[in-house]
This record gives sequence, C-alpha cells and structure tokens, in this order.
Amino acid sequence: MSEQEINKTEALSEEILEGDVQQLDPGELEVVNLLQEFDVSFEIIATFLTNKYSLSTLRIIERAEIEELIPVPHLAERTKVIHGLNKWRCSQGLPPISHPAVPVQHVEKDKKKEVSREECSATYLLTNSARGRAIIDSYKSSDHKLLSRTDKASITRIVVDEFIDRFSKLTSAELKSRASELFQLFPTIPEVLLRNLLIKTKLISDFVSGSLICFNLILIQNICVMPFLQHTWFEPSSYKNASGHTIKRRFARGCLYDRNINVWKRIVKIQPPVINRTDEAGPSPKSVIGITETQVEEYRKLKQWFIHNQDEWEDLRAKWKATSQIRLLELSRADNRTCESIVAEYPTLKHHHGYQLIQIDFEERFPEKTTSLFDHWDSFASGVRRIFELEILDAEGKGLLETIADEKCSKDVRNISIVSLLAHLLACKHPVGNQTNSRHWKPSIVETKEAVLLSVTNFNQLEGDLARLTNRCFEKGLPFTPIIIVLGSTNPTGYTLWHNTFSYKFPSFLKTLDICIKLFRAYDIEYPPQSADVWTFLAGYLYEFPIEQPYLVALCATLDRLAKAK
Repeated sequence: MSEQEINKTEALSEEILEGDVQQLDPGELEVVNLLQEFDVSFEIIATFLTNKYSLSTLRIIERAEIEELIPVPHLAERTKVIHGLNKWRCSQGLPPISHPAVPVQHVEKDKKKEVSREECSATYLLTNSARGRAIIDSYKSSDHKLLSRTDKASITRIVVDEFIDRFSKLTSAELKSRASELFQLFPTIPEVLLRNLLIKTKLISDFVSGSLICFNLILIQNICVMPFLQHTWFEPSSYKNASGHTIKRRFARGCLYDRNINVWKRIVKIQPPVINRTDEAGPSPKSVIGITETQVEEYRKLKQWFIHNQDEWEDLRAKWKATSQIRLLELSRADNRTCESIVAEYPTLKHHHGYQLIQIDFEERFPEKTTSLFDHWDSFASGVRRIFELEILDAEGKGLLETIADEKCSKDVRNISIVSLLAHLLACKHPVGNQTNSRHWKPSIVETKEAVLLSVTNFNQLEGDLARLTNRCFEKGLPFTPIIIVLGSTNPTGYTLWHNTFSYKFPSFLKTLDICIKLFRAYDIEYPPQSADVWTFLAGYLYEFPIEQPYLVALCATLDRLAKAK
C-alpha cells in the first residue's frame, strides 16, 4: 500500500474514532447497502470502504483487485462478492467480472497425484522426480558408488520438501524410515555418521597404525572422501552405537532432520488487505442493516454515556451489546491495536466487570465459539499430557509432569502445570524485540512462560515481578500484553487477568484463560512474540481458529489422533 493510501486510511480512522466520519457520505452508504445484499461480513465491507470504492468503481473493478482485497482463507466471502457483483453488473447491462487470474487448466496440470501419507515414501518421491531418477541412475552406473554434495542436497529437498508440501513435517519415525530407504537405494552412503562409527570401533586408529591388514575397499574409498560423509541422513537423539552403548544427545541430527526442521511449507503470499483483522469473519451480515446517521449519532453519545454510568451495569451491558457491531467495525479500521489504545478509547473496560463486555463483543463475532475452551479442555489436557511425557526432558518440566500426575493436586493446579509446560514445548525459537530500542532478544523458557502466566506467593513479590516484566517489555520495544496472575503456588487462592490498564479477578484458572484468549481474538490484539506459539496453539486447538505455522498444525493433528484413539 502506498504512503498516500496509508495517510488516507489513518485520516479515516481518526475521523471514525472522533465520531464524525462515521456519518458515511451517500456514496459510501450505497456501497454498504449493495454489499450487504451479497450476504458478506461487515469486515469485508470495511475493506472496500477503506480502499475508497464507490458504485462507479465497482462497475469497472477487475477480478485481480477483488482477489487482493479478499485473500485466502476468505474464499467463501470472495465467491459471494463476485457472484453478487456479476448479477448486479449484468442487471445494468455491464459485463461480468473477468475470469480468474490463474486458468483452471493450469491448476489441473500442476495438481499432484493424490497419495496417502504412508505411500509417500522416499522411494516414491525420488522415482517420481526427474532429478531423483537421474541421481539414482547415475549412482548405479558409477564405479565408485558415491554421491556428491549437490546430489545429497537434491535428494534431501525432494524427500523432505515434497512431503511437507503434500502433508506436514515428518515425524521422527518417518525420518528414520526414510533414512533406511535411502540406505537401501545408496548402500555406500551410511545412515549414521561414518566417522563416529569408525571412532567408536577404533578402526581409524587401527588403520592408521597399519595393524588393519584387510579393509573393505569401498570403506577405504569412503574414508578418502570423509568430508562428503559428514552429511548423514538421520540420527535420532537416542540410539545404540556399534559397541551396544546407548548414545543420548539433546537433539537429533542429519541432513533430513535439519531440512525438516528448517523448511516451511510453501504458501503463495498474497498482498494483505488494508485493514488488520482475524482469519474469521465478523458478525453475521444478516443482522447488519445499513448504518444510518441516526445510529452513528446515538453511538457517539453512548460512548460518553458508558464512561459516566458504570453504576447502571445491567443497562450498560444491554446498550454495549446493541452497539457491538458498530464498535467492532470502528475497531477494524484502527491500526496497531493494543490493550492501551483500546482501553483509552473505551474506558469502561477498566471496570472490574469489564470482562463481561469483552465476552459480548467476542460472542458477536464468534457466536459458535463461546464455550469452546470448556468443551474441549478435557480431551486437550489428556492428549497433550501424552505429548509432554515424550518431549519434556528438562528437570523443571519433569517436576510439572509429576504435578499433573498427582491426583491429590487440585484441577486448577494441574491446569496451570499444563499451560506452563506449553512454554517448555513451544519455547520461542527466534530473536524478538525492536532493534531500534535494543538488540534482538531470544527469550528463555521462563521468559516465554512469564508472557503467559505468573505465579507469585504474596503481594510483595507480585509488585516487584510486575515492575520487572513491564520494564523488560519497554527495554525490548514490545507492547505489554495481558498475563494471568496466580496467587499461591501449591495451593492457589486467586486468579487475575492483569494489564497495566485493567485487572479482572476470577474464581478459576480456566475462566481466566478463557477471557484472556477472547480478549486477544475479539479485538485482534497481537500475541506477545515471546509466547505467540503458545497462544496460537491454545486458540487454534481449543477454539478452532486457523493456524498457519506447519509445526503447530501437525501438533494439533497429533492431538486429534490421540483424542480419537482414546
């Protein structure tokens, strides 16, 4: 988006917040009323308004422009807009929307043959790739039976990248299976690191001293090209060496493993629309009517009424619900939404019952997800515990696992331990922070956890810890986001959703977690980067919000399988 467009969007947002340009001009009202006939969400309508579309420009809009305004995953919304505009334009004697930018024949041509995850083996992928077949034929016809570094890199990309494009990242068992397949195809290229094998069996020292008289010719050739053999296919984190000893390391290794960890599923990038929004549609457009000047004027007055009439709470809740759609539309046009900016615009959220207003706005946008956390928590806790038992290796994490297994502990204590362990499982793996304020910072497990919840034993400790966390965010150039405060460690006595602009107390940990996630999603507030994976995973699995990260998608799929196998 150009600088001029950004300035126009900012000016429009400021006027909306002041309550002046919410009085839409006649041209904008015509666009709103037309798009509502197509049964599209108010956020899609806001996109057209933000980009200054009018009826005259809708008469000449092209398919490519609509695809840019309404990207994936909003294909249903895009279909309704295109179908509606086609009927509207034809009724006025105008040509319909142009054809898709990508011809259907091209898509069909590039469509890959559908095979199951089990059938998509290393042998299958290599034999169905021109490059893979060429490498196999060259290896078989060669006298030395060696693979160059380039050949190994090509094999790795074919076996790993093609699989990830079709499904998701490979599991440890699948990596081990593919390493065995590659050893069968290329028997002179070992599955494990040859140098380690030779050192463990003391063959190198015997060979160098001359005591080894007979030695396999191929093995001698491999020693001569030892640098090429550093690229082993896959070694698990725990295995038995030639002497029968169990070797353990913190991470697995090998070129298949490295590629599997570092490659991302290739996704076609589409220019995002002008406004920020979640991947879910807003409130149902069937209940949205044309926004009139009277409604806008009433809403502007109510914003002031909310501030001065918090003692009339039930009446305030009713009026808040009645204005939810206009408020969400207003917020959808605001850039860089944070808790501070939203609370500054709606000070009523500071009220100790302000969380009820958050629930109202969340239910307006996602009515089918109101009780999702409580509906899915038991199966989630059961499945993720089995994953923890396999993946958590550090001492603190094992202590939390023991707490989960202890039936004497309360449900709240076990639930707190589960969320705490997510920080161990999904610790931040990359530097975060604003480089203009400080150098990039890679959070530890503890720092990841503290961006989700904070356990304190008394109020004196709470004051110091909150000051420390606030200062950390300021030093790193990060906005401070809400956190869950647990008062008491072994026997919690209180739960609070805390931010430096508000605090809400709750009777249980899960209720606190539920409101925190609803706050993020209702107003499209960005997750803190140091714990973004934890929040994305919780919101994705428990509320079924879309997830883009392949490793989190795979983790959710694993949980689903565990739940079905229960």
